[in-house]
Amino acid sequence: MGKLRTIFAGTPYFSVPSLKLLAQREEIDLVGVYTQPDRPAGRGKNIRQSEVKKTATYMETVVVQPISLNTEEQLYKFRKLEPEFFVVAAYGLIIPKIFLDVPNYCINVHASLLPNWRGAAPIHRALMNGDQTTGISIMRITEKLDAGPVWNTKECLIAAEDTTNSLSYKLADLGAEALDEAVSNIVRGTVSETEQDDRKATYAKKISKNDLSLIWSKPAQELNRQVRALSPTPGANATFGGSRMKILSTEMTNEDFGNPPGTIDCSKKNILQIATGTTDLRITSLQLPGKKAMSAKDFLNGYRSLL
Repeated sequence: MGKLRTIFAGTPYFSVPSLKLLAQREEIDLVGVYTQPDRPAGRGKNIRQSEVKKTATYMETVVVQPISLNTEEQLYKFRKLEPEFFVVAAYGLIIPKIFLDVPNYCINVHASLLPNWRGAAPIHRALMNGDQTTGISIMRITEKLDAGPVWNTKECLIAAEDTTNSLSYKLADLGAEALDEAVSNIVRGTVSETEQDDRKATYAKKISKNDLSLIWSKPAQELNRQVRALSPTPGANATFGGSRMKILSTEMTNEDFGNPPGTIDCSKKNILQIATGTTDLRITSLQLPGKKAMSAKDFLNGYRSLL
């Protein structure tokens, strides 16, 4: 077979190893890269390119950044590229069915072991849920969200200290490995599909404001998982002495002094911990509004009066 005319769609760093893999495969002719539009970000609201665009800039390929795919113009542009193979990895836009009818193969690099955690935030939800394993699923894209048949999977252990950030990096590399196998199966003509069991599906809802607040009456282990799942962004939130701040990292303790949940203890030098519904939870790094992230030690040295 000749080279596969391929379009890739992705936005964050998670997508980058898969994009690089496609660019390196000699059987792939990368004819287009879709990514989300440049947007203002950070405190300065400077215009920022996606990680995929930064990577694709160095490749001799067309970069397309539509706000939406639901227009005749965007469908015309897509068809004009004459794709045979369409790969999506954390793109962030819904792919209309009419687009899926154009290539011979349309697959998604999804950050969970399907049918677990279909949806927008599989890494966050796996951490919040206390899952011990997660992984990558290569699945054929269908109209129903993340419900298409699975081509192949790769499993990944979740470490006790993993955050969404660290786990995303692990899964990004694993996604490229799984995609590499999928491409090889296409080339060899050995693609096989396994239908998902919808009865076992769980859904990874998009992170909302309701997910950010730490409720100290909850068990320490659950709060620690919440902090890890929201680190570094958007960050779990808590209010101390009327000041709202982000809690970026915490540590479990075996200490329980019988204090009501939410009671602050900074009696030990350079240590800040909070009573929860079970044991105390130690805060190791945090961030005040308009300030840089800091250790609990630096916070206590400079902002103890806020407590």
